[in-house]
Amino acid sequence: MTEDSVIREIEGTQEECSRLALEVARDTNRESFPVRVFQQGPRKMVAGVLPIRVLIRVLGTNAAVRGTTAAGAVGSTNRPVDSRHVQGITDYLIQAIRDNREYILPPLTLNATQGLEVYVPRGTTTPVTGWAILPEDQFIMITDGQHRFLALRKVCETLRGTEEGSRFLGDGLAVMLTISERTEQIHQDFADAAKTKALPPSLVAVYDTRHPGNRAVLHLVEKVELLQDRVDATSSTLSINSPYLFLANQVRQFVKSSLSGRPSLTDSAFYEQATHALTNGTAFDQWLESRATFLNVLTEIIPEWKEIAALPKPQGPEGPVVLSKMREIRSRQPVSMSAAALNALGLVSHEVLPPLMSRGRAPERSAVANRLAPLAAVDWDRRSLMWQGNLVQAGLIKTQTSAVKAACEVLMDLMNRSADPHSAGGGRK
Repeated sequence: MTEDSVIREIEGTQEECSRLALEVARDTNRESFPVRVFQQGPRKMVAGVLPIRVLIRVLGTNAAVRGTTAAGAVGSTNRPVDSRHVQGITDYLIQAIRDNREYILPPLTLNATQGLEVYVPRGTTTPVTGWAILPEDQFIMITDGQHRFLALRKVCETLRGTEEGSRFLGDGLAVMLTISERTEQIHQDFADAAKTKALPPSLVAVYDTRHPGNRAVLHLVEKVELLQDRVDATSSTLSINSPYLFLANQVRQFVKSSLSGRPSLTDSAFYEQATHALTNGTAFDQWLESRATFLNVLTEIIPEWKEIAALPKPQGPEGPVVLSKMREIRSRQPVSMSAAALNALGLVSHEVLPPLMSRGRAPERSAVANRLAPLAAVDWDRRSLMWQGNLVQAGLIKTQTSAVKAACEVLMDLMNRSADPHSAGGGRK
């Protein structure tokens, strides 16, 4: 099948092309829809919008088997299916549909191997509007978007027979069709389409504000003086040469631990818990206020945090001075500047703040300051004995859940012993 056999030039206007396409589609019981025919390099392509009910019926996939040989992969046209990825998209869509709120799905890239017909007026140059008629059978394969399509099918199965399901079937999805019978060209198209870079987790934490936990991250950065203009939202790691203190994703981890008490909580479980606990506006505000107070008090207590908060903003005219000072502070290798310590402090906030909140109202700053006062005695140097065996092992800071929880226990033990006048030390009461 060639482009010339698919894209057929018709004598007449676009209206006449439309009328002809509708007649052919009616006579052959096929789907017809308006498209734009355009070029990328030497190839002509077709783009349009189809209802989800049609896509579910006419599309097919041919996924590689995970662990297959190179020879085995050549016979497939899609990557191995990642069931967790499919389920993540499915959960996102079902939640949006049931809440009757907006959602977004990027276009699918498809390939027609046979049976596709596209009518355009003769003598026109691309891009041009035309009308396409889909094949009778499943000869349209997915080049890019397999997981989105499999999620669409799962959503339709889950919502079958419901009003929400009927509405969803009528929603549209943009598609771009290539025309090729050569499997190697389909493979190359998929490889080329995959040359986009996934968003860093920190940028997702900033962009995906429908997630109540992510909204909390943004508001927390605004409310905590230490974090204002000192959180990197675009990088995946922080180097010794970074003027920033934390990544947005590390602040998100603080929010996750503070909300749930479980650093290793999956993102889907985090979304559910955040939706349950933080969707109500008042509850969100009170939770946010309590955590902002917690971090602002700690900024007065933790020497490195206090020192950093007093520095000018990294993006200002004194940026080089800030960078030099941040390098110097980092060279001391304090635990307090690690994501692991921030995570452990998230667990501490999960323990100490709820008892201080009266009728859901955020605690007074003085109450939080009194509770955290014993932490003024903490030595945040990574060589300090209190960090050995928890956050620091063999001289390296560990981020595993067990290490973070053990560090939280050390801090809680210190505060609880200081708060208990009858304690002689040595263990948590």
